[in-house]
Amino acid sequence: MQRNLYFDALRGIAIMMVVAIHTFYACEFDSWLSICAISMREIFNMAVPMFLAISGFFIGRMVFEDKRQVFAFWKKQIPKVYIPVLFWSIPYFVLAILCEGQSILENVLLFFFCGYSIYYFIALIVQCYLLLPVMQKKMLNPVMGGVILCISMICVAVVSYTSITKLPLIVFAGPVIVWLIFFWLGVYISRSSRDYDIRWILIGGIISFVLMVIETKFRHESTGGGYGIKPSSFVFSFLMILLLFSKRIEMQYKSGNIINKVLVVMGNYSFPIYLIHCFVIILVFHFVSVPVWIVRWAIVVVITMLIIYLARKVLPKKYLKIIGF
Repeated sequence: MQRNLYFDALRGIAIMMVVAIHTFYACEFDSWLSICAISMREIFNMAVPMFLAISGFFIGRMVFEDKRQVFAFWKKQIPKVYIPVLFWSIPYFVLAILCEGQSILENVLLFFFCGYSIYYFIALIVQCYLLLPVMQKKMLNPVMGGVILCISMICVAVVSYTSITKLPLIVFAGPVIVWLIFFWLGVYISRSSRDYDIRWILIGGIISFVLMVIETKFRHESTGGGYGIKPSSFVFSFLMILLLFSKRIEMQYKSGNIINKVLVVMGNYSFPIYLIHCFVIILVFHFVSVPVWIVRWAIVVVITMLIIYLARKVLPKKYLKIIGF
């Protein structure tokens, strides 16, 4: 099947957003420059929702005629994402046990349940894969979508406004119910013509963006943080996915444009970038201090892509599969 370069470019945008989030340093609402930086950081909160929606869009059209096909799908897809995460979790596990003297049982659980670093996303994807057959049969209607949206909004409000964030990331960000609306949206859109009116979506996106920045300022003043997911960022992400997945926006895509070509390459590198960019951040910025966000961002992207490129040139395919490259 021919690749859809537009969605590869969206993957590229999403993974750039992920790296940008993790190279962002907290700042105050004390100048126009910092307000612009925070506003951009808030837009990037749509990265995880977009990845979930893209995944739902492409696998949502699969047809399962019997349980055997369902199990074949799980057997093929889950190891592709789960085994590489186990591999890249090994350094975290070893450091936690040998260097920090942490609980072995706790770290065994973190290891097998994708609890290290930002690997909660793989736990999300695995849960989405497991839910897909049920979703296709019983949940693909606007009423169920509304129910899922309400549940997700309640969950993200709990995450945003309670002390649950003091627990490991996998505990409050790993349950699929928090993010399920975005996977559902991708699956639902995959079954539609995508030829819908985007004017009201665009207006809603602008309004939700303003509300998102206001909510961030409110939370920052009360907690000192507030940059992460929140109810307003979920609304913004939902509307932006509707906008970007529409046929009208896709028709504006020019595959020959140099920027789009770069984004497609980034999209094809997105999974290995996700797996190792935090290692690059830790190692590089342990030795070098870079005060400018966009420079930190660019350094991490270039070094990470170079490592992946060299690994793909040198390592046999069987090892590349294990490490997710």
